[in-house]
Amino acid sequence: MKNNFRTLIFIFTAIPCFAFVMSPSKAMYYLRKVKNKLANSSIVNRVLDRSVISESGYKNVQFGDYVVGNCTPSKDNTNPQLLKDISRAAVSSNVTVVITTACTGHKPGTRHGSNDAVDIAIVNNSRIYSEKNAINQGIHDDMGRFVKQLQKIGYRKNVSERGRKKVVLTFGFPGHDNHIHISRDRSL
Repeated sequence: MKNNFRTLIFIFTAIPCFAFVMSPSKAMYYLRKVKNKLANSSIVNRVLDRSVISESGYKNVQFGDYVVGNCTPSKDNTNPQLLKDISRAAVSSNVTVVITTACTGHKPGTRHGSNDAVDIAIVNNSRIYSEKNAINQGIHDDMGRFVKQLQKIGYRKNVSERGRKKVVLTFGFPGHDNHIHISRDRSL
């Protein structure tokens, strides 16, 4: 603990002193390096974290702007029926979910691009990095209950979206091991 405190004191005194010599991106690089060494340091995490969690207007559903790159799901025009379904499943499974991407950050021509899909990378205030991480954080069962509630209202799990109105993708589906993807196509 003392070493962590000394390191933090050094970071917050030395790096600003050299800021005139190094670029902001270089300073952030060094802060990230230190963050990796002090993974549990809430001070360093708050300095580096520019994400904004806000209410969505739907019970147990929040928006997380800048959690994933420059994505701002709170500003996207997401399918309201999709948001209602997510809220219903979140309330039924007693979890709070954070939508971290919607339309922004995705290619046109996809369900994300048409505002009919979202990604959830935070469940009950814990970030999903992998299935093992979810187990270690104690959110794996929460995620499972949430996905089961989505299935109860007609969402098909880990199948192709093509030709299906409602789909939920998560652990085991390629490219979806660090989030829950939920889509509802309005055109079907």
